[in-house]
Amino acid sequence: MQLTMESTVKWRYRVKLTEKVYYICLMIFGFAVYKSPSLLALVIYDHTVFSITFFSLSIILFSVAGYYLEKRSRKSETQVRKLKEKLKDAKRLLISEMDPVLVEALKEIIKADMKNDIERLRNSD
Repeated sequence: MQLTMESTVKWRYRVKLTEKVYYICLMIFGFAVYKSPSLLALVIYDHTVFSITFFSLSIILFSVAGYYLEKRSRKSETQVRKLKEKLKDAKRLLISEMDPVLVEALKEIIKADMKNDIERLRNSD
């Protein structure tokens, strides 16, 4: 499954938000266990293996998912930077290969369009 840069960033933030909410709920649960002797006995003595395994695995899974998504987003960002540099080089090469008269004509057209846009902005409120 190929993830795009936008979806990787979205999933990274979703995982981080979910992780923070989970840790808050875990702290609330820990406080409740600390204050209630019956809940403490249930979690610590009756279901020790399940409770410790569940909390440990959930923390490990959040860490691994965050690491994986962080790695993917960094990889995507470096690819985007490389592609932008290639695009700049391609534009420069294209302009250098074009006829100088055509380049000047394009510059004049662009300048005229920009002047028109500036005038419209000045006249509008």
